[in-house]
Amino acid sequence: MSIRSASERASSSPTVVAALVLCPRSWPTRLLSLSTPVWIGRNLSYGMYLWHYPVIPLLHDLGVQGDALLQAGLAATLAAALASYAFVERHLLRRERFRVRRLQPVVATARPPAL
Repeated sequence: MSIRSASERASSSPTVVAALVLCPRSWPTRLLSLSTPVWIGRNLSYGMYLWHYPVIPLLHDLGVQGDALLQAGLAATLAAALASYAFVERHLLRRERFRVRRLQPVVATARPPAL
């Protein structure tokens, strides 16, 4: 893969996203609206973002190259993100102190200075 082809793909992704937003009834939009891609987007996307960096170089160092690197990298990244979600994130999110609490309004009153 050359640098030019990678930059062309990176610059085309906003165009694809814009097309999906502007055509809400197209088949790609309906496909991405199914429960499995939505669940992955809500629960695994950040884990996949975090795990892809150590996984891809590790696979490359192990000798995986070419198209197999993309496929193995995606599978290993997905597995690592799923494991970290199941064993770490989900349990931490259930703990009380990690839940978002509403702030209570505070009323400040002024007292005259003591003499």
